[in-house]
Amino acid sequence: MFAVGTTSIQLAKWMGEKTVTGVVGHKDKAEVVTKAGADEVLLSTDFHEHINAQFGGVDVILDSVAGDVSEKSMDCLVQFGNAGGVQETLKQVTFIRVVGLY
Repeated sequence: MFAVGTTSIQLAKWMGEKTVTGVVGHKDKAEVVTKAGADEVLLSTDFHEHINAQFGGVDVILDSVAGDVSEKSMDCLVQFGNAGGVQETLKQVTFIRVVGLY
């Protein structure tokens, strides 16, 4: 999470989001994410359990990693939530709107 992630955090805060959580693969990236404006930084290994327990899910997901993290992210998405992803160095952008999963 650097260019795409940090910019997304800054945009979310600028647009008025009250709580923005960043997810990182390594603890050494947490400081960068915090400086970008994230209210909370979680490791990618167990973030989904924390998110669901604390917030009951999230409205928006931006995933620039894919794989296991994407699956865990989708477990956090509330009904009618939005998820987007950027993979393969911006060659592919995918956005979905989740409707009627529950």
